[in-house]
Amino acid sequence: MLLINNYQFEIRESEFSCYIYRGEHDFELRVNLDFRTECKELDDFDWEFHIYTHSLNIKLPSLEMLPGSEFDISNPIDDEPQMCIYSYTHEPISNGKIRFLKWSGTSIEFNLSGFANFWDEAPFEGDIEISIDYLLPFNGVTIDEPNSDKAKDTINKFMNIKYFLDPELDATGKQSFRLSGEPKKS
Repeated sequence: MLLINNYQFEIRESEFSCYIYRGEHDFELRVNLDFRTECKELDDFDWEFHIYTHSLNIKLPSLEMLPGSEFDISNPIDDEPQMCIYSYTHEPISNGKIRFLKWSGTSIEFNLSGFANFWDEAPFEGDIEISIDYLLPFNGVTIDEPNSDKAKDTINKFMNIKYFLDPELDATGKQSFRLSGEPKKS
């Protein structure tokens, strides 16, 4: 659920995924977080929110170590916000923190807190607090590597491959890996 200025918005769609791509010197991992809410009418306006990563710069631990992790996403990266909110305009989320709390199967309890200034009239006037508390499904890892063995070796540099099912190869040569179950500490 998304809470904005004491108004609740149900999340209708979410994504938590990782993309491993060929960077300048080696493979790099990018984390994607994306949330879309149901539409709600307030004061003659239809409000529907999209909260998404823009230049998110977090280093995920291996998935079994993710619960209890907290990341400060307050500082811009190359003058770009790490996360944004969109309704009628795209605005940065300031003083943001994201927390991963506890696995439940292939989903993890997730919390986002921060502030946004995206409207100049009631009910969302000024710099207002926003938060998300949500059981977030992990959509998996996509990697820019057509060879399955090489893809598995590369993923293993970032997170333990033993938690993943065999990959699916798409038409562009990218492999997608889904979790086989709940990542647990050994």
